[in-house]
Amino acid sequence: MSFDALELTTTHTDDTSSSSDRRQEPRIALALEGRIHLDPRNSLPCTVHDVSEHGIGISHDPRTGLLGSGTRLGVRCGDRIVLSFRLPGPERLRVRAGARVRRVWCHGGIVEMGLELKQVNPQVLAALAQSSRDCDPGSTTQRTRCMSPQDLEVQLRRVAADTFPKIADRLETAAHSGDMSASGTFFRALVQIEADKDQIAENFVARARRRLMPDLDDTAPRDKPLPLRFDQSALAAAFVGACQFREEDHRVQQVVEELVSAAGFRYLAPPLAAASL
Repeated sequence: MSFDALELTTTHTDDTSSSSDRRQEPRIALALEGRIHLDPRNSLPCTVHDVSEHGIGISHDPRTGLLGSGTRLGVRCGDRIVLSFRLPGPERLRVRAGARVRRVWCHGGIVEMGLELKQVNPQVLAALAQSSRDCDPGSTTQRTRCMSPQDLEVQLRRVAADTFPKIADRLETAAHSGDMSASGTFFRALVQIEADKDQIAENFVARARRRLMPDLDDTAPRDKPLPLRFDQSALAAAFVGACQFREEDHRVQQVVEELVSAAGFRYLAPPLAAASL
């Protein structure tokens, strides 16, 4: 089984995030062995050392050698490559992602590269976040994110505001896809969500804050930081619950869960320690 990241587009005319915005996205610190595939016959060993929703940082040590007859490290900015690595955990699921090289530089004899992707599969991000939650809670290397209840509500509203237009776009596209058996379901769900956005957002915030902040006490000061337990599945479930979908809306629910998970990573993901992997 493998998770494939979405193909990278050559322009960003359909994306409001600038390159500088993306460099500020939450990043997961890693230390995973991977491979850069230059073409079907040649590949390089590398280390994946950070991942965000739209970017991956890797390093290559030229002393480890190259595979393939006559292979040279001729990677330049703008080149397209394929990166592969395995997720932490017992199943060791493999990830393959097509990406474009945006930065190449050398430090201490090591080649560093910044790779850009349209979007990393949310399931991959969730698996990496899970490895952080599974880390020994007594370990001094684990970094736990804390946030005040009022700041959490602000971020949850941002997740909702970020997700609603993407839901509308995806559902409208699906409703006009030509699949008559599903068009009615997608269109009805689209109308329902658009009409109830404000109430859905309020219900989502109320549901999600309890799931992500189990130590929350309504009598405590709202500006006092508390441990935040980031869980993309719980976040998506809170949003789906707020939408009050019908039983036959399972395909709509899958779309919503994917989009909420991606937005949740952007605004709420905690940092990970390399030692936890």
